[in-house]
Amino acid sequence: MKYEINEQNFQEEFGLALDEATELAGKGYTVSVEVKRKNNGTWPMLKLWRAWMGQVCDYMNANGNTMPLYFTKDGEPVGKREMTPDDCHEAFTHLMLGCDENGVRLSWALSESGADGKQVADTGQRLRAMDKMWMLGVEKGIPLINPQDSEYNKLKGEYG
Repeated sequence: MKYEINEQNFQEEFGLALDEATELAGKGYTVSVEVKRKNNGTWPMLKLWRAWMGQVCDYMNANGNTMPLYFTKDGEPVGKREMTPDDCHEAFTHLMLGCDENGVRLSWALSESGADGKQVADTGQRLRAMDKMWMLGVEKGIPLINPQDSEYNKLKGEYG
C-alpha cells in the first residue's frame, strides 16, 4: 500500500501506515519504507536548467559540435546540423540526471502527469544534475547564468 502523508492527514495516514507495517513485520515480512519529498522543484529551477542548455548549445556549436540529420536503419549517421537547446537538454538530462533501470532518462517534469511515462526526478536528483552541469561549465569555461536568488542556489544553501 502507498500512503501520502502531509500536515493535514499526518495522524491518520501515519497511523494506518504504521499499523500495516507492524502487521506485516509481525508475520515475518520485511517492510520497506521510502520517504520522498513530494515537491520536485519548481518552474524557475526547470527554466534555469533550460537557460543553461541554451548556453551550452551556443558553446558546443561555437566549438564545431554537430548533430546528424538522421540515422539509417543500421544506425549510421547521415548529414550534419547545428545542435539545438533541445538536443542539449536530451543529451545532458540523460548524462547528468540519469536514467531508470530500463535506460529511459528521468524527467524534469514537475509531476508524473507531464512526464510522458518517464520517472520523475526528485529534488535531490535535480540538484545533483545541476551541480554536475555547473561543474562541467566551470571545467570547460562555459558561462552559465546563476541568479543569486535562484531556487538552485537556495537548495544549495539548504542541502549543501
